[in-house]
Amino acid sequence: MKRLCRLLLLLAALAMTAWAPLAARAAETETMPLNAPRFHLGPLTVTNSMLVTWIVAVGVIVFAQLATRDMKEVPEGAQNFVEWLVEGLYNFLESIIGHQLVKKTFWFFATIFILILFSNWFGLIPGVGSVGFGPPIGPWSIEKVSEPLFRGANADLAASSCISSGRRERRRAS
Repeated sequence: MKRLCRLLLLLAALAMTAWAPLAARAAETETMPLNAPRFHLGPLTVTNSMLVTWIVAVGVIVFAQLATRDMKEVPEGAQNFVEWLVEGLYNFLESIIGHQLVKKTFWFFATIFILILFSNWFGLIPGVGSVGFGPPIGPWSIEKVSEPLFRGANADLAASSCISSGRRERRRAS
């Protein structure tokens, strides 16, 4: 049964890989370009989805610092939200993988979960993906947005591929 599941998973991955160029070509012609660079930092091309990921990461770090600056025995406000989020994630993960393993891996899973959660929430802000540049049709109007200022962090595969490649590298090292 495990072999059958693995085979089906492998076939699904191969099918997605085979269809990816066609989907990419269709997506590029109908909507925005897949690679929407904003600027370059040396050899690194910074896209608008990378920029959103960095903004979200800095925002989460600043929020966590502000929420835990003046810790109280009975939490209130932002400290209450942070404690609720961390404790809820900890209990959820503990119920899945057990007490011993959650003590070792919670920091990793919580970091990835919180970054993805807040990145997805940031993508729901009006204007993300719909405000930008495009071919002009008048002095103050454009036909359509072809180069958005910001796109959601998961608008392309940059975030997903970075997370998966980091996990793969970690597995090889051990």
